[in-house]
Amino acid sequence: MLTTLVREQMRVGDLAKTLATLRQNADLSRRQLEDVSGVSEETIKKIEYGRNHRPTPDTLKRLAAGLARNRAIGRIDQSAADEMLASLMQAADYIPPPTPDPPAEPVDADIVEQLREALAAEPEAMRWILSDLASTPPNQRASKIRFYRDMAVSTRQLVSNGN
Repeated sequence: MLTTLVREQMRVGDLAKTLATLRQNADLSRRQLEDVSGVSEETIKKIEYGRNHRPTPDTLKRLAAGLARNRAIGRIDQSAADEMLASLMQAADYIPPPTPDPPAEPVDADIVEQLREALAAEPEAMRWILSDLASTPPNQRASKIRFYRDMAVSTRQLVSNGN
């Protein structure tokens, strides 16, 4: 896995620095990386010197596999290769950097209490709603709770009016 230090040294969009950092972290010369990846030393130099800002995805995949190859046993650490490929693809601007999840919307305690009261006589419905809310992304829970509250209150009013 990539260390925090390596991650901090890499900036999205800076493929030259990203590849050089990953190669140095793997303790490989450009020639050794050529041997394990099948990508020419000249291409590796062009990328690291910033003369090739957008190599093909296949080239990046081969470089990642070469960087993740365990030299002692000659096998690729697929998890590390996938992580390195993602870093290289981001640095080459093929894929955007991951975006953080939107912040969770605050849940109004009064709305939760109204929902609890509306469903007090319906424990099975309450269990179903709680199960659904547990699988709901945090940034969508407040609106879903309001929806369930409105639905439960409306249903209770219909039942109490005899409709």
